[in-house]
Amino acid sequence: MTGDDENGSSGLCVSGLRHSFGSRRVLADVELHIEPGEIVCLLGPSGCGKTTTLRLIAGLETLQAGRISWNGAVLADATGAVPPEQRGVSLLFQDFALFPHLTVAQNVAFGLVDMAKSERDGRIHEVLEQVGMLDYADTYPHRLSGGEQQRVALARARAPRPRIILLDEPFSNLDTQRRNQLRDLCLHVLKRSQSASLVVTHNAEEAMFMADRLAVMRDGAIVQSGSPEEIYFRPSSIFVAGLFGELNEIPGRVGQGRVETPLGPVEAGHIADDTDVTVLIRPEAVAVIAPDDGAAVGRVLAARLLGRTSLLHLSVSGDGSPDLHLHARVAERHLPPEGSVVGLRLDRQNVFVFPAEEDRA
Repeated sequence: MTGDDENGSSGLCVSGLRHSFGSRRVLADVELHIEPGEIVCLLGPSGCGKTTTLRLIAGLETLQAGRISWNGAVLADATGAVPPEQRGVSLLFQDFALFPHLTVAQNVAFGLVDMAKSERDGRIHEVLEQVGMLDYADTYPHRLSGGEQQRVALARARAPRPRIILLDEPFSNLDTQRRNQLRDLCLHVLKRSQSASLVVTHNAEEAMFMADRLAVMRDGAIVQSGSPEEIYFRPSSIFVAGLFGELNEIPGRVGQGRVETPLGPVEAGHIADDTDVTVLIRPEAVAVIAPDDGAAVGRVLAARLLGRTSLLHLSVSGDGSPDLHLHARVAERHLPPEGSVVGLRLDRQNVFVFPAEEDRA
């Protein structure tokens, strides 16, 4: 197979990817582009098609429609496919997939074919040192913790200097502390490489931590892509906004380009007047201040310290409408007594307005 990408892009290009299992469509015209040295996270709920996309790029599933290429050279399209072992792809799975009968060094060496012994030994030393596992070179996997096994799996994935690294929920089997440590290590190892890296995850915090760019997937399609900052502060839908944690919801109607809420007016000029809408407010967008004549006020129902933040349960009265139950997340120890009255102010970059009938499932 030969051919060039129409846009001449370097790195990994996926275009028009469609796939079905029997009568069930799982992918619909997926488009992705990852430059060498770039980390892209494919973020979405379980069953949305993330792993199928990864398996098609790796060559573990037969391509049905679309094109996958590297630097303009076609890896798979309607006419055929390059075998998986010739694609320059490494995979890192959540279950580590180490060979139990091989030592750590032997596991890392497994993919280093056609390499002189001295070069192979040097590369094993280099990647094990990068992941802090050099002292375990002669150890068998069953003697390692889950985090140590995943470090070895990362070293093995990096060892052959792949063009593409695919990571499928790589940290989900680890406890919180080890997960945080390993994803930090993984980020720096990947950024030192020139591989195009695709991380599949359903964890929005993990995606924002790892990614240079995010691609949000829903029902087999990419529904929004961009930098983590862009997607967090400018979500394209209720669905995308909801991926990043809890939201306060306030129903309303647009009038003269804005929505009146118990916390004050919210701009909605992008939606036609007289449209029923849902106003979404992140808990961290509700700033708690001293009561003031110009601010909305809320009554504290409960206040809980969550470590680095405090979460306040608030009741806010509206004009003739039922009291609104809101959550405010404050980045400090702030625990006003139950029943006390506090002032409230909105950080409007974390407030979003969408038509009420929008599908959010």
